[in-house]
Amino acid sequence: MRRLLLLAGLLTSTACLADNTFIVDTVGDGNPGTLRAAINQMQAANGVQTIRFVFSGSAQIVPNTPLPPLVGQTIVLDGTAAPGLVINAQGWPLFKFHSGNSGQTIRLISLDLRNGSNAEGGGCVDVLTQGYLQVIDSSFDGCVNFGPPASGAGGGAIRTNGPLRLTRSRFSNNQSNDGGNVNLVNAGAAVRVGGPNANSILIERTQFVSNRTVATPASATACSGGQGGALSLDLPAGGSVYLADVQFIDNATTCLTTGSRQTGSGGAMAVYGQGPTSIVTIDRAWFSRNEAREGGAIMVESARLNVNNATFFENTGLAGGNINLLTRTNRPATTIFLRNSTFARGTSTFTNFASYLNVQNGATVSEITNTVFAQPLAGPACTPNAIDVQAGGAVFTGSPSCFFYAPGNVPLSTEFTSNTFGLDSVVQTHGFVPTLALPAGSVLIDNGTNTNCPSTDARGLPRPVNGGQATLCDVGAVEFNPDRLFASGFER
Repeated sequence: MRRLLLLAGLLTSTACLADNTFIVDTVGDGNPGTLRAAINQMQAANGVQTIRFVFSGSAQIVPNTPLPPLVGQTIVLDGTAAPGLVINAQGWPLFKFHSGNSGQTIRLISLDLRNGSNAEGGGCVDVLTQGYLQVIDSSFDGCVNFGPPASGAGGGAIRTNGPLRLTRSRFSNNQSNDGGNVNLVNAGAAVRVGGPNANSILIERTQFVSNRTVATPASATACSGGQGGALSLDLPAGGSVYLADVQFIDNATTCLTTGSRQTGSGGAMAVYGQGPTSIVTIDRAWFSRNEAREGGAIMVESARLNVNNATFFENTGLAGGNINLLTRTNRPATTIFLRNSTFARGTSTFTNFASYLNVQNGATVSEITNTVFAQPLAGPACTPNAIDVQAGGAVFTGSPSCFFYAPGNVPLSTEFTSNTFGLDSVVQTHGFVPTLALPAGSVLIDNGTNTNCPSTDARGLPRPVNGGQATLCDVGAVEFNPDRLFASGFER
């Protein structure tokens, strides 16, 4: 009898689990087996609820009207059984999560989402619940946020207010638009994260390509606005962000009518925090051809930025072509720890601001180690040209406008006048991000310091390696290894 009761209990449990999995195998809109029908079956009180897409070949789901909000405490949208599926919103809002508490978990797996549009923020995914959003092996293309009239929202592809994980995903051609409202808050063309629960963010092996925040000009000659051409982070005190193996390519803050790509802050990413306990760490990253008015690659206010093994290549800004650090009046401090990074072919179009590192209004550089600033294409490399830091060493610069001093007026920089260090050849062998090839015999080889040098380089290869002179870390994001000169590119 006990065995029968146990078996009955197992069958009941299995039935409940099956009841919470909704299969989508029909591309229509509303009939059984469609995405809308699956969403309508979801119940807020249920446990784990899974919408599983099952298509054997290419398929496209196109909603005829906005989809209803998704409800539940743990929600999974799983596209692993539909590798050829595209969910094309064609201008409607796509997935909205507007009810639930901070303990909610939302997981998107192997989805291809396109052309969602939402005036409230988050053109393809909008999470207002402060729950934990996880996006894995997914892509977002052509998603748009465009307003609303009174206050901005942002997040062309994703807006979320809680913890976030992005893994092996891609964001391309997404947009956050002010909807014609001058000076409207307009942030995060791909992703906007903000709020007191946005305290843990992980972004790994993810690409951001050709995303745009779009501002409306106040006049024929004045256009400003837009924060984070790809990514906008509004962090609480104690908030932690970790980005690893990430690429930001051709993202920008743009002007609606003038065509300028230098209108806002943070062409790739903008960070706004509550002081040194709001920490953003970037490991193994590639920033290339991003543009903004302030911080062509990165804009930081009131946060601590840790940058390791990053390459900044051909980024442009009116004021701060690559990284702009700003501490506003009566706001907490901004600082950066910069290790083993490479800056090349940067541009500042305004002569009083830096093409690589712009430090303003009491912002500080706490440490700079094993970093190279090649001769920029235009503008001074650093502003101011003499920067006091607490620690560091082995800073090589091709410009006379980039000098760093440790306490006691000890110089940390070595100038190689007008030197580009041969950093103009983009390659990608090993690892997950492009890098700039380090020429054999370069002065950057074996001339760094092992103090605070990361144990691997931008490709994930070991440091330090003896490049022919000494077993010292190289200067910049790449560690030269003569044994890999003729490697096939598949060695890791």
